[in-house]
Amino acid sequence: MSSSKKQQLAICKAALEALQTKIDEAEQERKTAKTQLEKAIQEGKAVSSYEKLLDSATAFLTGLQSKEKELLKRESQLTRSPSTSDDEMQEIPPKGSPKRRKVDDLIEKSKRYLFRTERWGCVTVIKKRRAVTFAHTEHSSLQPGMSMKIYSTEGNVEYDVKVVKTNAESDWVLLESDVDLCEKEPIWEPVVDGHRYVQLGLSALHQQESPFAISTGVISSQRPNMFGHTLGSSGANPGDSGGGCFDQSSGCLVGINVGCENASFNPDMDTVTQTYHKISTRFATRAHIIPINSFQFV
Repeated sequence: MSSSKKQQLAICKAALEALQTKIDEAEQERKTAKTQLEKAIQEGKAVSSYEKLLDSATAFLTGLQSKEKELLKRESQLTRSPSTSDDEMQEIPPKGSPKRRKVDDLIEKSKRYLFRTERWGCVTVIKKRRAVTFAHTEHSSLQPGMSMKIYSTEGNVEYDVKVVKTNAESDWVLLESDVDLCEKEPIWEPVVDGHRYVQLGLSALHQQESPFAISTGVISSQRPNMFGHTLGSSGANPGDSGGGCFDQSSGCLVGINVGCENASFNPDMDTVTQTYHKISTRFATRAHIIPINSFQFV
């Protein structure tokens, strides 16, 4: 099962769990309404208000059960049926395939631009003497003029860099070195809707053979959001922020990943259609990518 389908299935299960709580509560409310109606009949009271209460509780419960039925159907589809998007969204093509060889070649060429901090946060070289990392968590206190050390992931060479500029809203920190960080700087290219990309990260520190976390995705929206981020389908894990995203066809650097967002489910507000969309969309977990051209004039 692909990573994309696993994410969809996890969201579906979470939605079912949340919905079950609502169903239990609705069943209890219906029982209470039914008891009150029966008591009113026995006592010879006017029953119209109690009948309306029971009808309302029954209708609400029926609606929730209908949602549950649709979600169970979707869960079954995700568990048993292959999705046409699985091959398209597969993180890494099968070994030995031409696409896999091309991706492997791109990864090897791109690794030279992935550096790390002392706490294994990702830093991506964007020019010979300039690099970018994320501005959240341990980097939120960084200010222009401050110094820090970064290390190449190939050879573990130490470099002293200084903070040139920060942007907390867009979540990036621009770093500068007095010496070259690479022999040949990466070629930049704009993000393009529908283009596949390879994302490098360091979220796989548990792997003995390599700390690299490699995934692929599709640019789902090249138009920047309010934070200046474009969106991609690869998602991200803690340790991937600050990693570079490279166009799978050209090998050019197109952006810097700074995190992801997960589709949320609200059993009170979401309609069946809205819930279905959140679960079935292949972009249920979307990576936030800073377009590389954002650093053209900084």
